[in-house]
Amino acid sequence: MLARGTGIIKEFRARGQALAAMTTYTLEPTAAICRAAERARTPVIIQAGTAER
Repeated sequence: MLARGTGIIKEFRARGQALAAMTTYTLEPTAAICRAAERARTPVIIQAGTAER
């Protein structure tokens, strides 16, 4: 499920819960993060990183 970041952050903050935010650089870890979040039935923020410097 896609959601706006601000809404989910506000919801978790109001409940006093942590929300994971993961930076990923390639498709494989991105897919693994999504699968793990789905199995755990918990939202996660995926941040697209770049290896360029």
